[in-house]
Amino acid sequence: MPKLYSSKFQINIITKLEKYPFLLDFFSKLARKRATKVAEDLNLKKNIRREDKVLYIGAGTGHIAQLIATETKAKVIALDLEDLRTSDTKNIQFVQGNALNLPFKTNSYDVLTYVDMLHHCEQQGEILKEAHRVLKSGGRLLVHEETVPSLDRNKSRILVKFLIGVVDDLVNLQPFGSNPYNFRSAKEWIKFIEGHGFRYSSRQSHNWGISDFLPSVLNLGNKNSRSVGRIFETTGFIFRKGD
Repeated sequence: MPKLYSSKFQINIITKLEKYPFLLDFFSKLARKRATKVAEDLNLKKNIRREDKVLYIGAGTGHIAQLIATETKAKVIALDLEDLRTSDTKNIQFVQGNALNLPFKTNSYDVLTYVDMLHHCEQQGEILKEAHRVLKSGGRLLVHEETVPSLDRNKSRILVKFLIGVVDDLVNLQPFGSNPYNFRSAKEWIKFIEGHGFRYSSRQSHNWGISDFLPSVLNLGNKNSRSVGRIFETTGFIFRKGD
């Protein structure tokens, strides 16, 4: 699980937001917009059923976990090292815990999700072993990550990793370089996760960048490939627990 280098700062920010409803509302709108995009990348309505028991690891403020519960009607348990839920997400069931030692029984969940969390972690293999343990046979692992260019495009890879690291630090309100940023290409993620007992099923990607903040007439490149205007790629992966 990532170290929460700025957890106290994050909690203080959320506490201050709670004092100003209009700021909390603005923050929540941004968080829900982000959650909607994650839902599209992971095709939640197809990959999570009403009867499923879902473990959402790395809950953060809880907006994505809340959307999963709302959209799919499944039972969702959110887990993180700290409780960072805001007043509008307190309805989500929360458990404080560590992804390296999940406080749940073996074969107890139908679906497990990691959304923009694994790249913060140094012990990714150990975390995936825990995911494999708590998932039922045939259970689904949903992984959402920023994906970087492959090793054969090393210069581009280094630039993208640096830039997305800067953006990640700003979004997470933490000092630059405080996390390992173990980003991988889409093929590298698939190979790595398959090596820990999961079968790759499908993936869906979209590109984003400065073009998304410009008027449509100034947009540079399209959402289906990297370009100057959309240098970053986000991918939702679907895996199943192997027999």
